[in-house]
Amino acid sequence: MTATVYAVWVRQRWQWRATLDERTDAAYWQSQPGEDHPILWTGVSLSWGQAARWRDRLIRSGWTPPDRFPGGIDSEDEEQRRELTKRAAEAGIPEPKRSGIRLQIGTGMGKQPSLEQNEPDVRRLAAAIRGRSLFRDELLSLCAERGIDVSGERWRTLAQAAELRGWLAIRCGVEDEEPSTAPATEPGWKQRLLRAGRRHPDRQPSGAPPKLVCRRCGAGEDELRFAPCPSCGGLCAYCERCLGMGRSRMCEPLFEAGPVSGVDCGAGGGSGRVEPVRGAAADMTGLDECSPGGLTAAWGLSPAQAEASAAALRFLRKSEGAPSASRDFLIWAVTGAGKTEMVFPLLADERRRGGRTLVATPRKDVVLELLPRLKAAFPAETVIALYGGSEDRWADAGITLATTHQLLRFRSAFDLVILDEIDAFPYAGDPMLTYAAEKALAPVGRRILLSATPPRELEKQAARGKLPHAKVPVRYHRHPLPVPWLVRIPPLAKWVGGGRTGRLPRALKRLLDRSLAREAQVFVFVSEIRLVEPLAALLGQCYPDRSVSGTSSKDEERMEKVADFRKRRYDILVTTTILERGVTVPRTDVFVLDADASWFGEAALIQMAGRAGRSKDDPAGYVVFAAESVTRNQTGAVRQIRRMNRLARQSGFLLPIPRKGRGKE
Repeated sequence: MTATVYAVWVRQRWQWRATLDERTDAAYWQSQPGEDHPILWTGVSLSWGQAARWRDRLIRSGWTPPDRFPGGIDSEDEEQRRELTKRAAEAGIPEPKRSGIRLQIGTGMGKQPSLEQNEPDVRRLAAAIRGRSLFRDELLSLCAERGIDVSGERWRTLAQAAELRGWLAIRCGVEDEEPSTAPATEPGWKQRLLRAGRRHPDRQPSGAPPKLVCRRCGAGEDELRFAPCPSCGGLCAYCERCLGMGRSRMCEPLFEAGPVSGVDCGAGGGSGRVEPVRGAAADMTGLDECSPGGLTAAWGLSPAQAEASAAALRFLRKSEGAPSASRDFLIWAVTGAGKTEMVFPLLADERRRGGRTLVATPRKDVVLELLPRLKAAFPAETVIALYGGSEDRWADAGITLATTHQLLRFRSAFDLVILDEIDAFPYAGDPMLTYAAEKALAPVGRRILLSATPPRELEKQAARGKLPHAKVPVRYHRHPLPVPWLVRIPPLAKWVGGGRTGRLPRALKRLLDRSLAREAQVFVFVSEIRLVEPLAALLGQCYPDRSVSGTSSKDEERMEKVADFRKRRYDILVTTTILERGVTVPRTDVFVLDADASWFGEAALIQMAGRAGRSKDDPAGYVVFAAESVTRNQTGAVRQIRRMNRLARQSGFLLPIPRKGRGKE
């Protein structure tokens, strides 16, 4: 991809610039009113990455040609050539190209594009990309969807014209790291996550050359690789971490437009904004929008849900336009508390003010489950879902529902970002997705973090009063959470599979009999995929009159089996932690076997236990942690469940226990 570097005389000084289409730049500067804008071309054709890095090195060096030449520029001036070639070498431009560097006054550019004729499409392109971060192929796909003619090399003309007007920026997929990546005002937990995604140049040794970083995902040099590149004529850096989203490399231009509420592209060009919706799903007329009572009346929330939503609404209104340190609010809600319903008032409030909103969740199946619920709650809104293969890929909407990976294609796009299941795979512990969620938020946007089992660091921040939060310690049906039973049995591998006893431990079978006798469906969680099928086969032998199946992440029919389990076509489903979240079955008991496995952490045990008791018709399902030994994770999970039940009781959120005659409650 050809590009070049030039200097242009603007406001009584020289400015270094890089361009994908020198004819567009020449036409633009010639059309500017006031002083003349002479151009000095460097005379070499480069890849975009080389041109951008060379421009940045020249700007950083502070060197420019002599102020306002009286008789022209001496192309043979050794000082000029030495300075230009030095910065070109720093930018990685190979010697054959460096030898051709000459400063030349711009003449003979040939036929230049008509800026006036292209103006409508330039505005449309700038409006379409607002809030996005796209590579060339993605930009071409977006333009095709919007009916913008980018045939041949016209995309260069339109993109370069938009860049000259300040309507978009053309960056590199991999580029030098910027001076600051995490402001000092960010909370400590967020700074640590960001540092895991990209390094801080202010911590580099004095005089060290800038380090490379992936502009799309924030990866540092340890996750960049170099490969021969025909565009660069040498080795070119590319990012291995976000390779699944397409190759991000140094010589590939990355087109970005700032906040959706930023520069106006003019009449007829659109602004990229989505108009506020006045006819909200819930009528708040005459109600206090920030009071639990008003939210209960308008949205049908339980008292605990309404209190959390009201606290979040007060935070959003108080923190509007506030610095980044106060942009986050945690809703810590137990499994089955109805987190989705709690965010409806927050989305409606932001949309009434015309803000763009995003609900991000780690997994595609959760996106597909939430989509009809959001559409039903907001019938007057445009609600889109973004995931791999989504048909809504290039649509604009007031409410966007997306997997966290899709956020890599946005920058400063959303005024309100709601991050669901922040402790879940693949979001938890992945600095790339943390970076993507940061990048998608508008400069003065706010975040709502949702979790039943927040990471320990967030728990500490909340306990210390450094992270605004609200706890929802009870489910929507207002019954206590089922408290797990701790049962000792031999390890699963000793009685399942070839050569084993082939018999269920007596204590386990007695508890399974109890669950099946009450016509409950049973989730049986195991610690390893290899144990799923043997255990399912053994359970089928022990209960020949019951329907038993097994599934895991390697099962291509997983979605169908889960759907069949919901329809009561299976009585027992053996699975792994792949189903610890996002699956609700009305009358379910939960058995976690080998609960002492090291990878069954406290959060995972709480999530698996959370599959039981979710229905108001069966709120007291059974949960069993069965293992050879009792671990700290098991006792920690039980302790947190009891703590939430105690908080719910003290807060008056639980339904009163009906008295039976003169007996105890």
